Amino acid sequence: MKKKFLKKYSTILCAGVVIISAIELSGNMGNHASAEMISQNVTDTGFTTVSGSTTVSGSTTVSGTVNTNPVITSGTGFTTVSGSETVSGTVNTKPVITTGGVTGSKTVSGTAAPGATVGLYATSGKVTATADEKGNWTANLTTGLTAGTIYAWSTLNGEDWTESDQVTVKVNTKPVITAGGLKGSKTVSGTAAPGVTVDLYATSGKVTVTADEKGNWTANLTTGLTAGNIYAWSALNGQNWIESDLVTVEVNTKPVITAGGLKGSKTVSGTGAPGATVDLYTTSGKVTVTADEKGKWTANLTTGLTAGNIYAWSALNGQDWIGSDQVTVEGPKPPLVTKITSTTASGTAEPGAVLQIQSDEGRYVLGQFYGRGTRDGVPFYGKPIGNAVADSNGNWSCQFVPVQGYPEYTLDYNYHIQVTDVNGATSKAYTYYHSDSPSPSTDSVYDDTDAMYVAAGLL
Repeated sequence: MKKKFLKKYSTILCAGVVIISAIELSGNMGNHASAEMISQNVTDTGFTTVSGSTTVSGSTTVSGTVNTNPVITSGTGFTTVSGSETVSGTVNTKPVITTGGVTGSKTVSGTAAPGATVGLYATSGKVTATADEKGNWTANLTTGLTAGTIYAWSTLNGEDWTESDQVTVKVNTKPVITAGGLKGSKTVSGTAAPGVTVDLYATSGKVTVTADEKGNWTANLTTGLTAGNIYAWSALNGQNWIESDLVTVEVNTKPVITAGGLKGSKTVSGTGAPGATVDLYTTSGKVTVTADEKGKWTANLTTGLTAGNIYAWSALNGQDWIGSDQVTVEGPKPPLVTKITSTTASGTAEPGAVLQIQSDEGRYVLGQFYGRGTRDGVPFYGKPIGNAVADSNGNWSCQFVPVQGYPEYTLDYNYHIQVTDVNGATSKAYTYYHSDSPSPSTDSVYDDTDAMYVAAGLL
């Protein structure tokens, strides 16, 4: 006799695989039976049509109502259900660290499978957290992160442990303001750790920028800087804020012409605010230069100065222009003799001037001389007895020793002296007198130009 048995349905959900199948058995009693597997499509409420088997992978919640009486026999991350028409559960996924990986941070956050246990391995040790129903988790550390790497493991019900990628803890560094700290400037630049947020506190308010991959940043201001201080703070992901040094906004100062105001000169120098633009107005036109970090500047002219006045204007970032005092162009100043002794002559001249010390027709050897007084009653100048160069302050000096050895001049002598620079400008002429008789010895200086005696040694 041939008999048809009832169909049996079973639903088996294992490791994220749902299999719905129907089995019909038929055969003759007493004879061998045959079995036929019939696969059918089952439409589940809340599901996509399932044909044969459907694989569920990733962090996915499977739920819905099956139009059969399923028996769930097993499932990783699922609760065992028998006789229920509802299928639900969560599959573990790889955890991801999303924020907090910076030095000093005491919180690290990320994502994982909803409800998963997450073990975060920080630079200070392990911290355990639980992902919420949306898969978000946050680990609170007792000690801020230090340089190194961090990572996490996650699990559902203590099974199927999955590791995250390693994350290198970013190290924040002290920001530095490198340019723009000038009155009137509308841009301020600096350096910091790559990718950090930089808050610049300018005299006109706060401006926030981000350092590029090389750590460079520039803040554009709506209002130019005014007198005061500026500074910056930087942070990585809003954590571990570090402050820069204060920078004082440089204010323009009055320029001063210090050298070069002489007829024929092709260079004029002066001082001003560091970094200031200086416009020098000369007798031959305008020349623009920039003051160095110490405030010094030099203008090179194409044509030598002529008689007249020169002056300068300076500005910082094209603003706050200030004018210098006017300087009258003069001819070269003649050298001056300010002191004479029996062995030394000294005085002043233009800085760098080359001077020739001249005497009378007396005998001299390598700058040493013995004066003979006058020739035909007239002081004679023109015999060089030494050279000198005026220093940067315009001071010069020359040492010499009168040559002895002539009996008639052993006790008494005199010499004439005059100084001439390379431009032919000459000093006054002087006569130095020395007498050993009568005792004690005496010294005196006579101004040959003005025909008068002056204090010996000091003019």
